[in-house]
Amino acid sequence: MKDSGGSTYSLFKWAAVLEGTTLLALVGVAVPLKHLAGVPAPVSWIGPVHGVAFMVYIALACNVASAQDWPRKRLLLTLLATLVPFGGYVIARKLDRAVAPARRV
Repeated sequence: MKDSGGSTYSLFKWAAVLEGTTLLALVGVAVPLKHLAGVPAPVSWIGPVHGVAFMVYIALACNVASAQDWPRKRLLLTLLATLVPFGGYVIARKLDRAVAPARRV
């Protein structure tokens, strides 16, 4: 699934936003509802959605890193960003900044 063009890069940006959003929903809404209000249902559907979003993010990160010849440190930091709330948003913002100069040319 190598793609040196912008389509995979753009898809990766959206995957970063989706992963970040599902992580925030899981940690900020579903888990507190489960433990503080005794309502476990949101975890049972947000958890798997976040899991799929996480796996898609990892696959696309590796694909983009390979296609763009990223240094290993950049890939590692990109992967570690998914473990922090709002990390997906930071990565999406950095991707926008990286692509923006190329669009102006």
